[in-house]
Amino acid sequence: MMKCKFLEHGLAIGYNQIVKPCCAWTADENYQKKFHISKIDIREFHSYKEIVDTKNKLANNEWPDACVRCRNIEQQDRQDSIRLNGAQAYSNFTDNEITLELRPGNTCNFACQTCWPAASSRVKQYYTKLNLIKDTEINENITDFQYLVELNDRIKTVILLGGEPFYDKNCLKFLKFAETNLTANIIIFTNGSCVDYDFIEKYKGKLTLVFSLDAIGTPAEYVRNGTVWPEVLNNYSKCKNYKNVEQRVNVTTSPYNYHLLEELVDFLIEDWPSVVTFAGAYQAEMLEQSIPLQFRGQLISSLDRTVEKLSNTLIEEGQRQNAINAIASISNNLKTQIFDKDLFENWKSLTLSLDKIKNQKPDEFVSMMLSVEVN
Repeated sequence: MMKCKFLEHGLAIGYNQIVKPCCAWTADENYQKKFHISKIDIREFHSYKEIVDTKNKLANNEWPDACVRCRNIEQQDRQDSIRLNGAQAYSNFTDNEITLELRPGNTCNFACQTCWPAASSRVKQYYTKLNLIKDTEINENITDFQYLVELNDRIKTVILLGGEPFYDKNCLKFLKFAETNLTANIIIFTNGSCVDYDFIEKYKGKLTLVFSLDAIGTPAEYVRNGTVWPEVLNNYSKCKNYKNVEQRVNVTTSPYNYHLLEELVDFLIEDWPSVVTFAGAYQAEMLEQSIPLQFRGQLISSLDRTVEKLSNTLIEEGQRQNAINAIASISNNLKTQIFDKDLFENWKSLTLSLDKIKNQKPDEFVSMMLSVEVN
């Protein structure tokens, strides 16, 4: 019997103001119309038919359509799906306690290669200039958080996303609200470029900073455009000194950094954070099928070495196994999945266009892949 803690305790609210149980939930048009925050009683969210029906399907070991992202991860024998992470992170939640995921705005000072327009204002600008999307407005004006007051005593954890939470004006307004209204554990996903140390020192509750690190050193400045690595490294190191801060790392894997994961893991192994998660980019052209066959051997060797290093390192067993499973899954996919020419061409075209408009150059390995002509 499958269970999901988010169907009992989760609230995820983006700047479109649609309420979902978690960020991985796939919401169709009908769901979005019904579950706008202005149309529901947020206190009774987990009693709505759509949520109860989903819970019952999982209990019967059926994957609901809304849970496709977790299904795809778990069918690879990976343990880092949102559902499984929630089972561990929220195992001690009581009946009424809530984990709130909030994305008040998308203003960001980075334009990461794997990011998408709705999650970054800079990526949106580039995609618009390249005519990849229409110049449509995104509702970025969620500045009133008073509706959370009535849930104050139930909110145990807040996950704050952007944009960049320490850069986006609406996220910063939420942090001001939290300063005087909340004592929940706030988990902040950050690119590490700018950290509000004044808030860290004033906040009464626990803070968890999740640094998005897809590479280290100079390569990071390409993969996560906008990075100044010495600044990110300084903030990453400095935050370890705060007693009220737990440090985590999230790694987005893609053709841009498969060859860089060994070096990144070497860096992390020196002082492994409390939690490190690995997740593939959401775009199909940024997954393993896009890698031409002639480049796979080098990548597989590096990834298999990384698995071996993780196997022999002294980190918490669950963390070690999750990292091994994630890296081994990429290696296995490169060994077994058929090369998809169309996905490769889509990735190549997008990358060349983005690099030109960003005025940046990839490292030698990515450059070699971009130079390949596939018949």
